[in-house]
Amino acid sequence: MHASRLARRSQYSGRAAACRKVGAHEVVEASKGNIVEALKDLTGGHGIDVAVNYVSSTATLEASAKALGKCGRLVTLGGAGKPFQLSAMDLLFKEQDILGSRYVSRIEIIETLEIVARGEVWPLVSEIRPLTKVEILHERVERGEVTGRAALLVS
Repeated sequence: MHASRLARRSQYSGRAAACRKVGAHEVVEASKGNIVEALKDLTGGHGIDVAVNYVSSTATLEASAKALGKCGRLVTLGGAGKPFQLSAMDLLFKEQDILGSRYVSRIEIIETLEIVARGEVWPLVSEIRPLTKVEILHERVERGEVTGRAALLVS
């Protein structure tokens, strides 16, 4: 593994500041060129160690896989769950891992809340709306306009 650095891919330029605020060392904006080349440039051509893909569209999964370096790991955590293509040769010769991860168990939720309570991590909730605005909030999420997570207030 290379030096520990966090890079965040963003499709929207307005998210760069928010990503840096929560700890990203680098932000690669997908709308400004080839994401794979940009990530390889950041790693001196080595490729990234880990890609965590929450969107899991065909395009994001393929780009994530292509950006992996030797012993790189791609983790898909949901989203669209679309089929994608990758290089079997890269998996073999670069010893890469492709993993899927389900949601969490009850004990994992408790452990996560304990980590948050200790201040080791914090959720980024950028929008909170009343339940009556659920359609507006859902449309914003679908368009990719929400940075982090959105929450509904149920009263």
